[in-house]
Amino acid sequence: MLARWTAAFFGTHWKRTFCATGLQPAVFGTGYQPVFCRNGCQATCSPPAPIMFLSSRAVGSLAVVVCLAGGSHMCFAVGVTVTSPNGGEVYTAGTEIQISWDSDAGPQDLADFFVSTDSGANWSWLGYTYLALGQTPWMLPCEPSNGLRVWIIPYGTSGDASDDDASSVPGPPTGSIMVTSPNGGESFFVGDTIEIAWTTAGAVPVYGDFYISVDGGGEWSWLGTTHLSFGQTLWTLPCQPSNGLRVRIVPISSGIPCSAALSDESDSSASTTSPYVTVGTPNGGQTITAGGIQAITWATSGPTNGSVSLEYSINPGGTWVLITASTPNDGSYDWLVPNTPTTLGKVRVTAYPTCGGSVSDESDYVFFVFPNCDDGDECTADLVDPLTLGCVHWPLDCGECDSDGDCSDVPGFTAHCVDGECYYVPVVCLNVRPCEYRYVNPITGECDSINLCGPGLCCTDDGCLPCELNGDGVLDGLDIQPLIEAIMNGVIPPTALPNFYVPALLGMPLP
Repeated sequence: MLARWTAAFFGTHWKRTFCATGLQPAVFGTGYQPVFCRNGCQATCSPPAPIMFLSSRAVGSLAVVVCLAGGSHMCFAVGVTVTSPNGGEVYTAGTEIQISWDSDAGPQDLADFFVSTDSGANWSWLGYTYLALGQTPWMLPCEPSNGLRVWIIPYGTSGDASDDDASSVPGPPTGSIMVTSPNGGESFFVGDTIEIAWTTAGAVPVYGDFYISVDGGGEWSWLGTTHLSFGQTLWTLPCQPSNGLRVRIVPISSGIPCSAALSDESDSSASTTSPYVTVGTPNGGQTITAGGIQAITWATSGPTNGSVSLEYSINPGGTWVLITASTPNDGSYDWLVPNTPTTLGKVRVTAYPTCGGSVSDESDYVFFVFPNCDDGDECTADLVDPLTLGCVHWPLDCGECDSDGDCSDVPGFTAHCVDGECYYVPVVCLNVRPCEYRYVNPITGECDSINLCGPGLCCTDDGCLPCELNGDGVLDGLDIQPLIEAIMNGVIPPTALPNFYVPALLGMPLP
């Protein structure tokens, strides 16, 4: 009887509930006129007739208290019935839907709203709103789900939830973002400033956040925010070498649903290495005239400072002599060659990366500084003996050929009689291997060669390789005995012994 009376008076969505601890009825007087009573109203059920009044459970949350004869009372709270989503609906993931319900709530009655994407196993608070509105929006997650449910809880009741699951399906893509560089496999230099590039298609947000990783995507650091329509931005690479460079672009939502799903990152890792310098000339095998001008050339790769230093040596592995402490890093320098003939010449170029430190390179093989053997006499052939670095002057037949049309033989030259006159053409010995210098022997006139590899190494078609020195046909520790003797006799400095002979010194087999 009481329930029917209450439902008839207030509506079908009021539900009996427990009266809150400390909640005391507040009498609104006769005529059952609703009067709002906020927290702290104190009264008792009097007179004993059934009198209706409203009392606060929390701000904006109302309960109905009905006083009964004898001073007792019963409490009723606002009820609600979920109408959508209530099971079976299919929505598009990432779009906004309306949660709707039926309720006889008053204009100030509030309720909490909870949502679930796993059929009610877990609930997330969506917010609260006035029940009198009848609906409220829910932006569905971008991840499709087959377990969408809502739960509306007016203050003071257990509320109502969806009867069954609704679902969401992927929507058509609105656009795309694709990282194009670095996208995997590229090699850069530490400290270099590179271009991050990407393409966009369709509807994408205006801006995007850029993240970088140096460990293959294990950790990401924010680089900055850029307008996605630019298609490129700059990144100054760290000074620490890495094999795990990647970039990630995360669009910033601007009204485009699920724009975060448009994120893209490098397909695989790029790498960085340290800058380096490479000697161009003289790089080995050249003959240079003492006292003349020789161009030293080089090339730097990677970000380096604006100057380099140059040195030369006449005993590689020993002493380096400064040519210049600083010259513009423009790739070339005219060197006034000192008047110090040698068969063991090398140059070294040192560059200074912007990340700090220095990098150097030296001639791959030795070059020769020959004395100037020109004696000014047109009737002599002026030659250099590369073994002794001495000058050899051979007389030439300056003038007519003999009666037989012949000219005198001169080592290193081919004589020709042309129109009764003797002409001499120097013999050319072609250098087939870069680790070998071929020259005309000034004594025999034949082509000889000098090994440019250094002690214990032989020049082969595959470059400098360990030599089989003692003639037994086996490369082993016995082959280094001549080298050991040369070191003990002071002929060869210890530092000149190749590293791969060290195992042999310890009684181990050579590689």
